[in-house]
Amino acid sequence: MKEEKVSRFSVSVPGKLLKELDAMIKQKGYSNRSQAIADMIKDHLVEHNEKLGKKEIAGTITLVYDHHKSHIQATLTDTQHEYHDCIISTVHVHL
Repeated sequence: MKEEKVSRFSVSVPGKLLKELDAMIKQKGYSNRSQAIADMIKDHLVEHNEKLGKKEIAGTITLVYDHHKSHIQATLTDTQHEYHDCIISTVHVHL
């Protein structure tokens, strides 16, 4: 995986807050402040986007049907093709 180019910026915080940050960094095992702050920004952005309704979810839909009935398989295949951007996998199992 190609590493993304990083940008450098400056942050000013009160001394007490910096001490707390450094203690957390040590406790969580980060090798530097940049890693810790980048993770905090990512976490906050995920939370922010969830509040805006911009979240990715994963799920499954399980259908049990009689494959001898006409057109069920064709309808399911058509639906899968219609939503190909959302449906990443299908499994057909005989019970």
